[in-house]
Amino acid sequence: MKSRRFCVGDIHGAYLALIQVLVKSKFDYENDILICLGDVVDGWPQTKECLDELMKIKNLVLLRGNHDDWAIDAYNEVMVDGVLDSEFDSWYTQGGKETIESIGLIGIIYLGSVTENGPF
Repeated sequence: MKSRRFCVGDIHGAYLALIQVLVKSKFDYENDILICLGDVVDGWPQTKECLDELMKIKNLVLLRGNHDDWAIDAYNEVMVDGVLDSEFDSWYTQGGKETIESIGLIGIIYLGSVTENGPF
């Protein structure tokens, strides 16, 4: 079977929308290629479900978006540097709260690990 290529971006934790796009396109998890253009986090509260669904895709190219970077940077500031600054507050109020509630701080580490080797 010939594979098809799809792009999706700005998921922002919107699991239902992600599923709707995959179903309507008749996406084949084993053969098709999905290029995710970043921003999986920060927005709707189903970031974990989105990451879980994306990890089911055999041919996934997962690029890191600015919101993904923002989440990872906020984690590093709080957990590594022990600093809470205005940048963290901005992130937290613009979707970071929903990201933490969905995947927790450990999930942010996971996000960094699955996107760190891609061409960002």
